[in-house]
Amino acid sequence: MKNKGELKELIIQLEEARTELRRKIKESDSNTNKTTVKISDIKGDLEKLKDFLKKLKEYLQSTANKEEIQKVVKCLMDPNSDGCE
Repeated sequence: MKNKGELKELIIQLEEARTELRRKIKESDSNTNKTTVKISDIKGDLEKLKDFLKKLKEYLQSTANKEEIQKVVKCLMDPNSDGCE
C-alpha cells in the first residue's frame, strides 16, 4: 500500500468492519446489546476487524509512511491548514 490517502482508506475500512460487527451485536433498537450472540455469527467479522487492525498497525509502524501520518494528524487537528483537503 503505497498510494496517497492510504491511511484514510485503512481507517474507513476499519470503521466499516466495526460497524458491521456492531450491527450483529446490537438489538434492533440499536441502543442495547443482545444478551446472546453466536460466535459463528460474528467470527468472520472479528477476523476482518483483526486483519484491518493488523494492516493499520503495520502501516503506522512503517517509517516510509511518516509524512502521510503527520499530514493526516495535522489535518485532523486543523482542517484549514495548508495542504488539507
